[in-house]
Amino acid sequence: MTEVNKNKDKVSEKPCCGLVIGKFMPLHLGHVALIRFALKRCKQLTVAVVSKPSDPISFEVRLGWFEKLFKGAVTVKVVDLKAVHLPVTGGHTPEAEAAWTRYFAEAFPETDILFSSESYGDVLATALGIPHCLYDPNRNGHPVSGAQIRRNPEAYRDYLPEIVYKDLIKVHS
Repeated sequence: MTEVNKNKDKVSEKPCCGLVIGKFMPLHLGHVALIRFALKRCKQLTVAVVSKPSDPISFEVRLGWFEKLFKGAVTVKVVDLKAVHLPVTGGHTPEAEAAWTRYFAEAFPETDILFSSESYGDVLATALGIPHCLYDPNRNGHPVSGAQIRRNPEAYRDYLPEIVYKDLIKVHS
């Protein structure tokens, strides 16, 4: 894990504004654990939900999960790919990374620290000039991905908060 207070003058002080980025499609217990981890390590946390019109789970449904599970403890903002025209590529390219970095620097200028479970976090945080706090990158605590859950929600029910599971079953019906 990268030192949380790297680049800060007062090591004992929590960073002010943290950021977690993801699709949260669906919001599973691994995401919940990451967000709780981040909440303990910063004064304010924003969750950026990346969304596009073709997503099988709407942003509105995902926003409802955050409201019910975190009851105002996090600020949720949508990154609407239709509106912001960010490149979506299968792999990380320098051009795509530069575009995403510019977007996050402009849209979330208050961010002091990035929390993630993904390797892209190092690249993005370095480009933004902020520390990256890596959480459970091997998914040891919750060995599941959103894609696995979307393919077979019933098989991964134990990795979902109950409210998420109920909504997911409605979407799958």
